[in-house]
Amino acid sequence: MKPITACLCILGTAATCAADYRSVCGWTDLVERLGEDNVPRGDGVIIAMVESGSDGNYALDECSPWACDPEFDGQLITLRSGASGKSSHAHSVGIRLCGHDSGMAPEILQVQCYEVNGFIGNDCLKTGNSSSQPEVSGAVRVWNHSWAGDAGSDSYNTEICRRIDWMVDSHATKPVVCVGLNNGSEQMPLLANCFNVIAVGCRNSDHSHGAVPAGQDGAGRQRPDLCGPEVTTSYSTSPVSAAAAMLIGEVRGDDDLPDDGEQPSVIKAILMASANHVGPGDDNDRIWSNGAPETGTNRGITAGPLDAIVGAGHLDVNRAHVILTAGMQTAGAAAAAGWSRETLAPGSEAEWSFNALGSTDMFVASAAWNREVSSTFNSWSLADLNLELLRVLEGEPQPLTGDAGIEVFTSGNVRSESQIDPVEHLYVTGLAAGHYVLRLERADASGSDVDVAVAWYTTGEVVDADLDENGVVGIEDLLSLLTSWSACTDCAADLNQDGVLDLTDLLLLIARWGA
Repeated sequence: MKPITACLCILGTAATCAADYRSVCGWTDLVERLGEDNVPRGDGVIIAMVESGSDGNYALDECSPWACDPEFDGQLITLRSGASGKSSHAHSVGIRLCGHDSGMAPEILQVQCYEVNGFIGNDCLKTGNSSSQPEVSGAVRVWNHSWAGDAGSDSYNTEICRRIDWMVDSHATKPVVCVGLNNGSEQMPLLANCFNVIAVGCRNSDHSHGAVPAGQDGAGRQRPDLCGPEVTTSYSTSPVSAAAAMLIGEVRGDDDLPDDGEQPSVIKAILMASANHVGPGDDNDRIWSNGAPETGTNRGITAGPLDAIVGAGHLDVNRAHVILTAGMQTAGAAAAAGWSRETLAPGSEAEWSFNALGSTDMFVASAAWNREVSSTFNSWSLADLNLELLRVLEGEPQPLTGDAGIEVFTSGNVRSESQIDPVEHLYVTGLAAGHYVLRLERADASGSDVDVAVAWYTTGEVVDADLDENGVVGIEDLLSLLTSWSACTDCAADLNQDGVLDLTDLLLLIARWGA
């Protein structure tokens, strides 16, 4: 295996980054919504940074093990690949990740630094040693890979990706892995071709993209998963890693959020469902699209869940926080935003019901799951799942594909049915008011049970106006509301739950009439 050299592109200096990138990835919106003191900061999360060595240096600061730079004051810097001085690239990546003044997750507890060849070899993955499994020192939760490369052969690239995917899916620490794609025209296999990572593009779309090529596991899969807020992938990756650390820190600090919120697939699904669906920043001003036909019997169906250039879109940490804190909602009634983690056997399904969802400009949902790699790295499997939005009419969910959806949604896809990707993604615009069901179905007929994360976000309001629970909002529901008019405590007819039945509740019910 030849040594791997990262594809690096340094633009500007560390001091110039903060004001720009945080304003375009939802961080300033999050601060405005919560107040700066309440914004999650990655409190206590341990991360790892993997960097390409430059003149023998790969780490954040030459004052390791305790950093001297004010940006990293008080954070423990641990060297995992031997002695190192300060790497300017690692420094610039790190300040966007956990710098006190410039990073989105400044309360990260510890940064474990790896040189890329050491990480691939004996320091972690132990590639080429068939009898050894990857070894992670410490409870690393987020990995930042601001490099891209090629190990020199399909067999080595395949083994590296299998070991990384095994580590994400099977290792006790359950790390979240983030990866940058190279900025050049040539697509690099590492780590973008792995399944269980978050492959990151950059803000101006000046990144490699496209299908995983033949000769690699899962050829044809789409890359990247989403884009970060900077103009290089190295620098775009670290805010995505910071967002993952912020979400994990929020889970740990909120007693109402279960530990499932730390799972890599949950973080991935939330970041993709919350992404801003803006098209590539190219000269053609191309809008976001995952290629769903706009007419015909296949209207609203796609087998390629992501945009071919920007994936799910651009990082929006404010929306991601909204989804996470809406809470885990197991299959059943759902709110306008939320997430879940379900275990599905072959041929099974799970559903979330949006009772009387108001008309909405946008409905987004993502599903993410891991490929399972054997402990010997000789084989792997990937479950086949589909994600679909259906409308409930007369108590029965009905497909919106083809002509059935023409009067119900303006554009986008209501069904995602890739057979090769470890994600599915829905993006629906102009959705009419109604009662809807989000259905996750496992299409393969054999194999082991698989854990799947689902996340969703909509600009519409979900209100259950079916007061008599007969499946339709109608005259009986209206009479129930009117007979309870005025003050009402814990009444089902109090649709906005403000303690009084008034004109607002009446308008909410009428808006969902017939749903």
